[in-house]
Amino acid sequence: MKSLSIASIVLALVLTGCSGSNEDPQSKIAEITDRLCKTMSIIGYDYSESAIQTLDEGLLRQLLADIDELKVLAPSVLDRRLTELCK
Repeated sequence: MKSLSIASIVLALVLTGCSGSNEDPQSKIAEITDRLCKTMSIIGYDYSESAIQTLDEGLLRQLLADIDELKVLAPSVLDRRLTELCK
């Protein structure tokens, strides 16, 4: 886990992609974005590797999964700043 790349976290910034359900994509994106914002608020929206490493291992895994899912469902969401996304 310590070898996480800051670049991948910064580029991704937010949600996972294991969606196999019939759930509305917009609802899924909103759910993932909300979860991402809650997780990042814990560390004050600090993208540094040291800040991210302070997350509980379960939260860190969820954050990375959420980011991966957003890359699939709505990559443009990841282009936005968290402070803008998490209003």
